[in-house]
Amino acid sequence: MTQESSDKKGYVYILMNPAFSGFLKVGKTTKEPDARARELSSVSGVPAPYSVAWGAFVNDCDCVEKLIHQQLSHARSRKDREFFAIPLKDAISIVSRIVAPFSCGLDTDLQNVPPTIRESSETNTFKSALALFHDQTKQFIEKLKERESDIWLPSLRGNFKEDKPSNWFICFVPTVWGRCETNYGVHFDLIYTRAKDEHQEDYFRLTIGVENPLKEQYKQSFKKEVISKIETKAISCSGFTLSDQNRKKLLEVAPIPISSESWRIILDKYIFLRPVVNIIGEVIREYSDQGKFDCVIKFRNNL
Repeated sequence: MTQESSDKKGYVYILMNPAFSGFLKVGKTTKEPDARARELSSVSGVPAPYSVAWGAFVNDCDCVEKLIHQQLSHARSRKDREFFAIPLKDAISIVSRIVAPFSCGLDTDLQNVPPTIRESSETNTFKSALALFHDQTKQFIEKLKERESDIWLPSLRGNFKEDKPSNWFICFVPTVWGRCETNYGVHFDLIYTRAKDEHQEDYFRLTIGVENPLKEQYKQSFKKEVISKIETKAISCSGFTLSDQNRKKLLEVAPIPISSESWRIILDKYIFLRPVVNIIGEVIREYSDQGKFDCVIKFRNNL
């Protein structure tokens, strides 16, 4: 009887794959979940690797998996597939409740369990989200450089700690805006943003900020002039908002859902904003010529 019970012990897991946007793979394995993820990633035809979003070591993994699949049946893509269209937060909440009575706990059977499985589901969520953030921003920058090879990517003041998604962002400056050595100046931010509602998905923010070395007393007038020029040229503001208020972004694009195709949407948004980018470049040159920056702005013709 003891042997039969031991044989049924195993892991239940939730896997993510950026190639299968909107779906989670939920199943069981007698192997460690990381090993199962690598195994599935090596199958021919899988375009991107799986990552472990959550996992638990349980008694009778067959029974637990069956209960989980029954509970998630409304979200199942096909009866013969273990893919479910459900937000990760919701999946973790449901699966955790089902697993609780079957959990083996941190006993001697878990000595070889990878540290990621011992961590909280929230931490594992961060790890998967951070991997997707890096993947999407990398692809976006690569494609952006194909269009604009000398775009400037300033060194970041933030960091990419797994448990600090508020610090996950990249900064870039279009060529026509020039560059300075002391700070970002006028720049784009691409920011990972946590959903405020647990039933919503996280998203990207694409914004334009106005910072030093533009002198403080000119920041609001800079924004006003940019907005005035946009209105004068009757440029469509569809899909983004403008603000001339202090401590507000000059421009913010509508939220971009995070998926394996986010980079394409972000690139399309940037291309759509090109007329606005050019106007901002004109105003930056004007303000630079008038000495309204604390440093010399170097443009492409004098880099």
